[in-house]
Order: sequence, then structure tokens, then C-alpha cells
Amino acid sequence: MYQFQRRTAASALSKEDKFRSLFETLPQGVIFQDAKGCITSANPAAAKILGISLEQIPGIKLVNTRWKMISEDGTIVPDEAHPSMIALKTGQTIGPVVKKIFNPETNAYLWLSLTAVPVFHPESEVPHDVYTIFEDVTREKIQQDQLMEREQFFTSLFDNHTAVTLMIDPDNGVIIDANHAAAEFYGWSRQ
Repeated sequence: MYQFQRRTAASALSKEDKFRSLFETLPQGVIFQDAKGCITSANPAAAKILGISLEQIPGIKLVNTRWKMISEDGTIVPDEAHPSMIALKTGQTIGPVVKKIFNPETNAYLWLSLTAVPVFHPESEVPHDVYTIFEDVTREKIQQDQLMEREQFFTSLFDNHTAVTLMIDPDNGVIIDANHAAAEFYGWSRQ
């Protein structure tokens, strides 16, 4: 019996070491916050993304003007609307959502994809902690925005060109779009 207990304890330590290693080497940032919103722990990726050292993190509130969280529409996210605060209040997982934060170390804004997950004690319906997983998606967001700008430009160019222009499906020869000049020329109504 003693050897079984020793192996079980060794296995538990091994699992704990594995999870610690995973936490510390993940490329995504992970932070844990208590019910008041104070950060209790974070991994090295979180510190790098947030632009702060690991030693400075414990006790800091994520809802802090240091990071100036901003929504995709450009509005500043109020403290109570941070994904982690919503997860704590509602007990629901929030995200993934895309938000912009200011990194004081690089003096630049980053786009983050965040998911906040409430943590419950057994038999409790109120979360006691929340963890948030996030990653820097700045490059993807910039590319997506540039693609949308180009699409809007070409759509405007197509719609407002004075020549009659039709888009035809090459597989079946069906007209799939027509610009304003074509609609006016053929007497069609554009929906």
C-alpha cells in the first residue's frame, strides 16, 4: 500500500510540474484575477503582452488606465465592461472578443483576442476567481482592416463607375451583380 501512495504522490507532482511548465511556456497570456479584479498570477507571455514585469503584476487591477482597453468601434471600455469583470459578474465565459490595449513598454496599441472564464468553488454558484487567456492578434487585425478597406474601395469603384458593368458567374453565365450604370441602362432596380 505504501508504494501505491508514493507513486500516486509522485504522479501528482509530475502532473503539477507539467501544468506549471505549460503555464509558463504558453505563447498566449494567462492571468488569474480574484473576485475584486486584482491580478493574483500571470504567466510570462501575459507580462510581455501587457508590457510589465512578472514581479509588478500581483495585486494590479486589470481594469486600470495603464492599459486603456478600447473596443473595435473605438470606444473606451469601462471597468465594468472588461471581459473578466463580466465573467465574474455573470458567471459565464466571455469571448473570444477582440479588444485593443496600450502596452506602456512598447508605447503602442495591441489588438488582443481575449476569453475570460469564471472559476467556482465546488457547490458555489458565485465565481471566486476568473482567468483570462489572450493573444496578440495585431498583425491579423491590421490585415483584416486593410482587406476591408480594399473591398470597400473596389465596391465603391464598381458601383460608381460610369460604364455599364456586369459581374457574370463564369460557370453558368448568370449575372451576379450589376453597377448603378448597368441598372440604369437596363432599367433594373438594384436591391
